[in-house]
Amino acid sequence: MTSLQSIPESCTSNLQELGIISLELAIANAKSTVRGINKLIRDKDSDPYAVTCLRDCLELYSNAIPTLEDSISAFRCNDFGSVNIWMSAGMEASRTCEGGFEEKEGEISPLTKENNGFYQLCDIALVISTLFTLPSPISLFSEA
Repeated sequence: MTSLQSIPESCTSNLQELGIISLELAIANAKSTVRGINKLIRDKDSDPYAVTCLRDCLELYSNAIPTLEDSISAFRCNDFGSVNIWMSAGMEASRTCEGGFEEKEGEISPLTKENNGFYQLCDIALVISTLFTLPSPISLFSEA
């Protein structure tokens, strides 16, 4: 709610528009995370294992951005099945990024906040998209 409320037009948006707004927020988050990762990689004090993880995360987020952009087009075309698949993949990118750091005992991810935020923004879009794929209550009763 807080993320969507930060966008003034969300107050007058329909459900499909809210889905697109949430995707736009996720894209902005991913781009910001890419910039942050690049800064961390350039940091001379980063240990080699962390840099390797950061490079993996950079690739994951860089690949997620066009997928999210494609999801906006799919949302506009009412292709909610594709949106659901692509959003699930986007969400997995943040989990995979976080998991890379967890593979080494004692390693702490510098991206936990970003990964969680990205995951939640993608989840909003996924939930909204999923609502469009559910059968309407009327059609459930009419089949009986």
